[in-house]
Amino acid sequence: MLSDTYVSAGSVTSYATKSGKRWRWQAVAAIQSGNVKSKTAPVGEGGFHTRREAEQARDEARHQLRKHGFSPKEPLEVIPTVKEIGEMWLESLDLAAATVSGYRKNVRNHLYPYLGHKAVDEVSLADLNELYAGLFARGRKDSKDLGGALKSKTVFAIHLNVRQLFDFARRHGKVPFNIAEHEALQAPSSSGVRGQAEEVEVWTVEEVRSVLDWNEFVDKDDLSALWRLMSTTGIRRGEGIAVHWKDFDFQKSQLSVQRSADSARSKKTKPTKTYTRRPIDLNEETVTCLQAYRAQRALLGAKFVAPSSFVFGTDENELRGPNDVTRRWSKMVRRAQRAFGDRVLPWVTLKGLRHSHATHLLQLGVHPKIVQERLGHSNIQTTLNVYSHVLPTMQAEAVKALEAAWRKSDSGKRT
Repeated sequence: MLSDTYVSAGSVTSYATKSGKRWRWQAVAAIQSGNVKSKTAPVGEGGFHTRREAEQARDEARHQLRKHGFSPKEPLEVIPTVKEIGEMWLESLDLAAATVSGYRKNVRNHLYPYLGHKAVDEVSLADLNELYAGLFARGRKDSKDLGGALKSKTVFAIHLNVRQLFDFARRHGKVPFNIAEHEALQAPSSSGVRGQAEEVEVWTVEEVRSVLDWNEFVDKDDLSALWRLMSTTGIRRGEGIAVHWKDFDFQKSQLSVQRSADSARSKKTKPTKTYTRRPIDLNEETVTCLQAYRAQRALLGAKFVAPSSFVFGTDENELRGPNDVTRRWSKMVRRAQRAFGDRVLPWVTLKGLRHSHATHLLQLGVHPKIVQERLGHSNIQTTLNVYSHVLPTMQAEAVKALEAAWRKSDSGKRT
């Protein structure tokens, strides 16, 4: 009878030796059987002449581990490479698929090409400092600016993953300490990233309204209702396209945000960032727009307006892809800029539309706590940090209001 010892699926990779190409397998196994919180340890074996031999050895080892539990006598990779330990670390993560996908992209694009071949215990402080210097100078991998400089925020995110990877290696006895936590490491800090944060371009209330009206009545975009919903609620891209019809209560003019599209898994949803449902009040214009949009969808068939159907689903009544929605938005903004001609319309991203909503509320004097709840931030500090550029104006207006109240009070006493 098999035990309930956890063993990961494992991987098989090749490596070069003086005698030629060899293959090894790696996996991660729980040290204590039956304990879901047990620490894990990397297990593996190398020296195989073919991938098939390594795969067969891996499958047999996984069977034995599940049957008999973890044993220190199992062959261990004493000095895995950075790439090998990185794959073990990624495989051990119990996080959302989109989060792991982002981590994997960071190490695959920015760490493995430079240090992936190196034994994890041979990576030096100079290696990491050289890596970060290179990322700052020419780290971009995208086609729009290949070889360009990466922003501090991006390098900081990569650094966090590097630190996590080496901490995994330390906890499993592969390195004596975490080199990515060295005090002389020249990596960006969280405070430095906040200090260099760029202000996101937003539209004014008049610009938002002009674009939305043009998009709906002139451009006749089939996603105009989605843009209007996002602009008047501040919901995220993934949350907007994952809304079901049953999430709306039109009598109460309210939307319940319950899920988000998973950017790492096609046509799949995931919980919201805070893992909670949040109600958002809708204005009358948005409700009217959504009801008209529902009537249009109903013409396609009853299934398109069923309670569990995606409000902004595809023509096949399936969940739209987040990246596809971003592309649709970008193309719409370009059309709007051409249509507006002499009326210069700033370039605003889909995320900028969300920022526009929050900025408008704060400028109107809405309490930041309410803005936090509408945006779905986990805490109010996040809201205050992101929209710190709006706060000085709010403070000035508050002082003026207080001054006016004092004058009014003083005038009352004199009379």
